[in-house]
Amino acid sequence: MGSNIFQIKGWMITINAAIIAIYASQNNPSWVYFIIAMGTTIVFTFLDACYLRRERQYQELYYDVKCDFINQTNKIEIFEMNASCYKSENCTLIKSLSSSSLLGLYLPILITLLLLFYVTYFKE
Repeated sequence: MGSNIFQIKGWMITINAAIIAIYASQNNPSWVYFIIAMGTTIVFTFLDACYLRRERQYQELYYDVKCDFINQTNKIEIFEMNASCYKSENCTLIKSLSSSSLLGLYLPILITLLLLFYVTYFKE
C-alpha cells in the first residue's frame, strides 16, 4: 500500500505541473485551470487519505493477529484479512486527512495554488 500512496502523490504533482505549464503557456489564461488544479489536488488528497486509512486498518489487524498468536486465544481465523471491521479513532478518514504525511504535501500545494490565483487575478 505504501507504493500506491507514493504513486498517487507522484500523479498529483505531475498533473498539477502539467496544468500550470499549460496555464503559463497561454497569452490570456483562464481561471478554469486553477479550478482544475485545485480539484485534482483535493481528489488526490482524499484518495491518499483512503489508502492511509486502509493501511492503518491492516496495521491494527496485524497487531490483533500477533496478540492472538502470542496469547493463543484463536479469536481470529487463520488467513482472515478482513480489516474493514477496524474502526478505531486512528482509522477514520478525518484522522487520516489530518496526518502529517498528507498535510505536509497537499496543504502547501493548495496554499501555493491559492496564492498563484490571487496574484494572477486580484493583484494588479
